Amino acid sequence: MSKSTLFFYFVVIISLSACKTDTKTTENSTVTTPSNAPAVTVSSTADVEHKEVSRRQVDANGKETVAAGYMIKYPSVKTGNAALTATVKKWVNEFVSGQAGFKEVLEPEAGYAPYVVLFREALASNKELKAWELEIKDNILYNTPKVLSLYMEAYTMYGGAHPSHTIQLNSFDPTTGEILSLDKLVTNKNGLLALCEKIYRKDKAEAFKQGFNFTKDSPFKLAKNFAIVPQGVMFYYNPYEIAPYAIGESEFTIPFSDLDKVMDLKKYL
Repeated sequence: MSKSTLFFYFVVIISLSACKTDTKTTENSTVTTPSNAPAVTVSSTADVEHKEVSRRQVDANGKETVAAGYMIKYPSVKTGNAALTATVKKWVNEFVSGQAGFKEVLEPEAGYAPYVVLFREALASNKELKAWELEIKDNILYNTPKVLSLYMEAYTMYGGAHPSHTIQLNSFDPTTGEILSLDKLVTNKNGLLALCEKIYRKDKAEAFKQGFNFTKDSPFKLAKNFAIVPQGVMFYYNPYEIAPYAIGESEFTIPFSDLDKVMDLKKYL
């Protein structure tokens, strides 16, 4: 699926689910929490805002150079459950720091200076370096009192033959702040594995026709990235995750009705 198609898909999701950052609801719903945790009452969707840090290296005359571009758009939970706010912030900081190549986890606002240091170190060892770019975008896939699903997408260009493209999806429990894991939701792992592989093979039919296949040493695996969305559960495979770069990414959504026998999602619907 092309990046433009994926972007259109996200726009449709947001339109269908009315997941705007200023959305409020007046209907109260009480969610059951673990016995050792206090009861939490959720009366609205999470109040998520989109923040941005955008800077670029300039020369002595104040003109922009072609290198050291740093543009980060990321989600932040403004009000509500403190645990959710902290978990989303930790996820954002780790993703940004990982994509930037930092040795420590930094907040996006604090990352530009270390980012320029890395650029200058790279430039010192390669005078032909023409680009040092990091661009990260975010989006809300789903936002209800029971689940918050977020998306972050990074494009990096650090002097290689081609840019790197990475997407990360996560669903959060607004009442506890925890990131939902497949281990928590899957009731039949082999069944889900078979279902995902069938859809993946259909999505990449041309690659399989040309000779690509999974092996005993490199078997098909469940995607590291998944998120609950209005239509079902979205799975996303980044390049290199289970196939060569040339085969590209793969994204598909399995309807809730097809997941009844392999996942327990009732708490989040």
